[in-house]
Amino acid sequence: MEQATLFIPAIVTKSMLLELGPVFTALIIAGRSGAGIAAQISSMAVTKQVHALRALAIDPVVFLVTPRVLALMVGLPMLALLANLAGVFGGFLYCVGKLGMTAVVFLHASASTVYLKDILVSLCKSTVWGGVISVMGCLHGLRAHGGNVGVGRATRDTVVHSMILILISDFFLTRIFRILISMFLK
Repeated sequence: MEQATLFIPAIVTKSMLLELGPVFTALIIAGRSGAGIAAQISSMAVTKQVHALRALAIDPVVFLVTPRVLALMVGLPMLALLANLAGVFGGFLYCVGKLGMTAVVFLHASASTVYLKDILVSLCKSTVWGGVISVMGCLHGLRAHGGNVGVGRATRDTVVHSMILILISDFFLTRIFRILISMFLK
């Protein structure tokens, strides 16, 4: 076995844990759940159901927004963790099946590169992005007007804005976490 192939488990594990798993999961959920949230709330807004809630003295933010934000902030990190495991398992299958690496070598090389801080960074990023996706869906949904066209516009804007914010915030969150880790975990 070539010496360079011994780096594959470490590279796969680190890249899945810190970037690929959380980012791809967030982008997929932005397209699926973000669009669903926006479509549901915008349909309620254009049919005046949100105004009916206000008329009944029910705060739409507390009743409609808060549960969705909390749900995605809890659910997205769990999905990202599953994506991380699936990606590392895919790397494991490739290394063992195609490259002839033993399972023990893969697991040792992979486990020696993962630290608790990497897992926490992955979960924190996913939590932030869960909030971003749900807030974007609720924001655009509550602002919708103009019937079915408004529902479509709110849904499209939610997906586009969520994805852009995920990609931009990934850069800044990575920088912030690197600074914090270097300050507190030397």
